[in-house]
Amino acid sequence: MSPPPPGRVVIQAAGLDGTPAFSVVSDTGRPLEILDPNGTLIGTLESDQDATGAEVRRVASGSPFGSVLRLIGVGRAMPREYHLLRDASGRRLCGICWEQKQQGHRGGTAWVPTDAEYTDANGARIARLTYVRATKAEYTLKIEYRLSEPLRTLVLASPLAFALVRG
Repeated sequence: MSPPPPGRVVIQAAGLDGTPAFSVVSDTGRPLEILDPNGTLIGTLESDQDATGAEVRRVASGSPFGSVLRLIGVGRAMPREYHLLRDASGRRLCGICWEQKQQGHRGGTAWVPTDAEYTDANGARIARLTYVRATKAEYTLKIEYRLSEPLRTLVLASPLAFALVRG
């Protein structure tokens, strides 16, 4: 595999025997791509701006005073962060909803995504990503039942994709 061009980051995952399983590719200005070992697109992870916007509107629909406080991060109702997993043809396979909590950050506080719930196209929960350690980006991924391809690989690749998104 030749080195990636500037602005492009590639993480390759392999099985215990060293056999390549998939790669996660971050390229500036594009959705994160998940590729098979031959470089063929399996699918993408992208921000779901429609769901995030709906969540912001939901939080803002309360009382005027409470809404302002929640939107600026005072109180517990900070909007959630949403992502989508799409197959190679662009079809939505899975929605991902991140819960957030406030953490100290360089002299202030910041809302940080922690746990994520994965739902299929019918809204059924298929997996959960749980934050394990505060000092590292360390997660536990629990898949609720056997998933078919390409959804299985996309869900397995998503923690690496999130690590790239979060820097």
